[in-house]
Amino acid sequence: MKNVLKVWLKRRQLYNNPNSYFAQVNVNNNFSIDTIIDEIVKEGLVDNKESALEFMKHFNKKAAELLLNGNEVDTGLVKLIPQATGLIENKSWNPIYNSIDVEIKKSNELVYAISDTYVQITGADEEFYDVFNSKLDSQYEDGVAKNAEFFGNIRKKTAEVPPCGIAFRNWILKA
Repeated sequence: MKNVLKVWLKRRQLYNNPNSYFAQVNVNNNFSIDTIIDEIVKEGLVDNKESALEFMKHFNKKAAELLLNGNEVDTGLVKLIPQATGLIENKSWNPIYNSIDVEIKKSNELVYAISDTYVQITGADEEFYDVFNSKLDSQYEDGVAKNAEFFGNIRKKTAEVPPCGIAFRNWILKA
């Protein structure tokens, strides 16, 4: 069965390009272990839902135990890798600054499923707000602040009062 992932195109507002979009996935449902096993029971692959749930609970508990004892765990769908984060000071672990995290990578089953997935674009944002060339406020002229110079897509702020070093130099030269 070919997978279909539906996405909505959203405008990238920080770019001065009317054709710049990113895809936001349309999420249909939220599935938990219970609902996934219900789907498997409907397909007739498992007869006893309670034993399947019990097996999954033991599987998850064992995977977490192996992971938190310093092992990489490959579930077939994802690969879990333990990570220690935060700055270690004085060669000691401080739970306030340090934490345990898990890196998640795609495994073989997920890679094959992704390669068998079709992305369907369901729609797109039509409005385009040109940040650089529209009147945003009374302090802006032609999309650029009064105290800014515009170089292509880069806005450089120029101060009405010169920086301290320049003001000091001008004061010294006047004296």
